[in-house]
Amino acid sequence: MKISKESISGVTILKIAGEFDFHSEIEFNTIISGLTFEELKKVMLSMAEIDWIDSSALNSIIDLYWKVKKINGSLLLAGVNPRIAKLLAITKICTLLETIPTEEDALKKLQNM
Repeated sequence: MKISKESISGVTILKIAGEFDFHSEIEFNTIISGLTFEELKKVMLSMAEIDWIDSSALNSIIDLYWKVKKINGSLLLAGVNPRIAKLLAITKICTLLETIPTEEDALKKLQNM
């Protein structure tokens, strides 16, 4: 897995590429735990380049959701491919997390929140 972090107009963008699984969740959680209060207010998780995701990675995403929600922040998932969208639907995670088709649309939505 490769993960990058950038900030655009007050929105923290986390881009994940490759396999997001048990082996990479530690790196993801380390990055998340290093985010400041301000960085957690508006977060976009770009998932367009994820090849594979497992239950431990889903748990890390849920942990991020609760961390953001706790401070009344917003988290959007962007660019979710059909296979992962199906997984989010089967696990009912899609009832918690909003998915937006593109990074551009997610960025616009978060900037307007």
